[in-house]
Amino acid sequence: MAGFYKYFLFPLLFLSCLSNTALCQVHLDSIYTLQELNQILKESRDNYISSSVKTPDDEKKLADAYFLMAEYEERKFNHKRSFDMYKESLIHYKLSNDTTQIMKITRSIAFRSKEAGLYSEALSLYNEVISYYESKNDLIMMARLYAEVAHLYAERGDAEAEQSYINRAIALNETINDTTLMIRFIMDKTANYERLNEIDSALLFAFDAFKLADQIGDNLMISKSLYTIGYLNRLHSEYQLAIKYLLQSLILLEHKPYDEHRRNVYKSLSETYSRLNDYDHAYRYALMYSALNDSILQKDRVEAMNNAAVRFDVAQKEKDIAILELEKINTQKANQIQRRALYLLTGGLLLLLLLIYYLVRFYSQKIRTEKIISQQIKEINHQKMREMEVNMKMNSMESVIEGQEIERERIAKDLHDSLGGLLSTIKLQFDSIRSGNGSLTQTREYNKANDLLDTAVAEVRAISQNLQPGSLVKLGLIPAINDLINRFEVDGNPDIDFQYYGVPEKMNHIVALSVYRIIQELLHNTTKHAEAKEILLQINTLGDELIIQFEDDGIGFDINNIEKRGMGIDNIFSRVHYLKGTIEIDSKPGEGTSYLIQIKLK
Repeated sequence: MAGFYKYFLFPLLFLSCLSNTALCQVHLDSIYTLQELNQILKESRDNYISSSVKTPDDEKKLADAYFLMAEYEERKFNHKRSFDMYKESLIHYKLSNDTTQIMKITRSIAFRSKEAGLYSEALSLYNEVISYYESKNDLIMMARLYAEVAHLYAERGDAEAEQSYINRAIALNETINDTTLMIRFIMDKTANYERLNEIDSALLFAFDAFKLADQIGDNLMISKSLYTIGYLNRLHSEYQLAIKYLLQSLILLEHKPYDEHRRNVYKSLSETYSRLNDYDHAYRYALMYSALNDSILQKDRVEAMNNAAVRFDVAQKEKDIAILELEKINTQKANQIQRRALYLLTGGLLLLLLLIYYLVRFYSQKIRTEKIISQQIKEINHQKMREMEVNMKMNSMESVIEGQEIERERIAKDLHDSLGGLLSTIKLQFDSIRSGNGSLTQTREYNKANDLLDTAVAEVRAISQNLQPGSLVKLGLIPAINDLINRFEVDGNPDIDFQYYGVPEKMNHIVALSVYRIIQELLHNTTKHAEAKEILLQINTLGDELIIQFEDDGIGFDINNIEKRGMGIDNIFSRVHYLKGTIEIDSKPGEGTSYLIQIKLK
């Protein structure tokens, strides 16, 4: 925790307010009491709430107030409240676009997440902050952040990852050449080797830290490094050496009240003397450790009681304010009740006048209402007649479509079975004649007649397939459409891009056949009239609807003159209406054409 306070927390100094109601000018590098911080935060909130338009400066002032309170609570080990204050300050720093403070807060939240055991969240935040300072090429901050990530891995129990980040920090510091930082990093490496149970390596680094601290004359760091050397010798069962270094560490310490490092030295000396069976010295240092530890705990208890008293005072003031506001609300409610009574009396008089007016008006309206009802009944009857006409048309259309399909099927079978069979027989006769007289293949008239016969067979097969697609019955809608597209993909016709998704394999035969005919008619119209180079056909499902999207890059046409497009469009509309679907057409001359068709599958 000491490293956190050294690098994360900023000293705070309170400046007097301009007046009791004016917002104090705060400084992040100043020290404030809890009463002063509560006053700053209250005035910052009041000022923020009263501002009709929130400026970046308003956001920053409130963010600064939350940040100061977060730093104070962190120093007092009120981690939950500190964490909440950091999050509030981060929200307002983001609104004020203060990137530097955002990174500081993110770093603090990362540290607090680490302390709470949320290692993945903390590591993610640390990586964000490291990326920022890498972009700024701030080597000192990067080195410190590497050390903090190393501490995270140490708490996580990953000593190898910890060592990797400590090495990064040391490598950066060799460029910075900051001796104080280097001592800190070496001490971290010492602790890492201790966790890896490499006591000899830990001792070597502890001596390196001692040498560097001695070079700059930092007695506190010299004392801490000597304490570490003594502690490691105790782990190595070198108890005499341990006592030697621990006593040297103790000599260099200043006599300061509540010194936690001195307390640790006392404790280690007591334990080491106990290992040597020197119980007098062990008891002496145990007493010194106990007395200093009690003083530190007592100081913490006093501070906690003082903070609780201040918070209670603030809570009591807030309670008094709430009572005054409640009394104000009650007064306002009483005034509202009086005004409401006056309004009710006035409203009653107006209501009486309106009642008289409406009684007079009622009889005239009754006559008009009867006329309107009579007219509506007539319109309802007309509507029912129109619906009957539509149903009759739909039934007629259904009969026509079913009759067309039956007739198509009959003609297709006749063509295939009779004319197709006859042409196939003629083709066999031709092949038989050619087998008997090979010289016929050299005759132009024979070859031309044979080619015409092949063309006739292919034409009969194509007409039969168009009239009644066998692949639709045997394989389903999608294979049938693929087969249809293959017949359209010849030289001179546009390229066809067919896409489909979620189309059910099994579908009502009437629906599948109608969809097939609609697409067949669209392809026929486009290849015949649109002069298009590309066609996009998409079929997919949405809920219980089949969606057909058909687009081309042809010459387009005027939607207002759609009735002049001929029977093809009429057939498409008829089939869509028969399936109780909808069709939308979007086209302009020179801009291609788009069809969107939606059909119910059930």
